[in-house]
Amino acid sequence: MKPLLVAQAAEADLRNIGRYTEERWDPAQKQRHLDALRERFAALRHNPALGAARNEFTAGLRSLTAGQHVVFYRDYPDRIEIMRVLHASHDMHRHLDPDPK
Repeated sequence: MKPLLVAQAAEADLRNIGRYTEERWDPAQKQRHLDALRERFAALRHNPALGAARNEFTAGLRSLTAGQHVVFYRDYPDRIEIMRVLHASHDMHRHLDPDPK
């Protein structure tokens, strides 16, 4: 099983998701929501090919749905890296960097 890393942009996405969920509902819902996302992250560690190829954004990018969110990640030989976690209603082309570094 490969280690899982979360990019800074994805960390910021998770903070924003948590903040929004807590403001709209309550801390318990925030925790359930973030736990569900973390469960999807764990599933990727066991099966990195679980998500769909998203080469229309950039080569090697994959995505996996998680409720109302889409987890964008890369499967590297030595790790899985979560790049972004975006709400399904977002304009994905606007939020995904076509040239990640």
